[in-house]
Amino acid sequence: MRRRERKGEGGRGRGREGGGESECWHFDYSCGFCTDEQFLLKRVADSAIDLYSMAVVLSRASRSLIQAHPTAQHEKLLCETWCIEVCV
Repeated sequence: MRRRERKGEGGRGRGREGGGESECWHFDYSCGFCTDEQFLLKRVADSAIDLYSMAVVLSRASRSLIQAHPTAQHEKLLCETWCIEVCV
């Protein structure tokens, strides 16, 4: 993957001072990394964050229940609510 050079940074003269080429303000990728792939990567990243947060909430709630903390039932309810909301 290569990025185009910024205006005025030498190279092949793509800026306003350039040698006849049209001015281009967006990044030019030679590998064709398209918007659909970026949305797919965002969905994968969001899923990973959701899975991690569910693991953390489950871990905390199960520890509270095992150790019989006074707030264990409340944490269990929060855990169930969080996991249901993340899955929807």
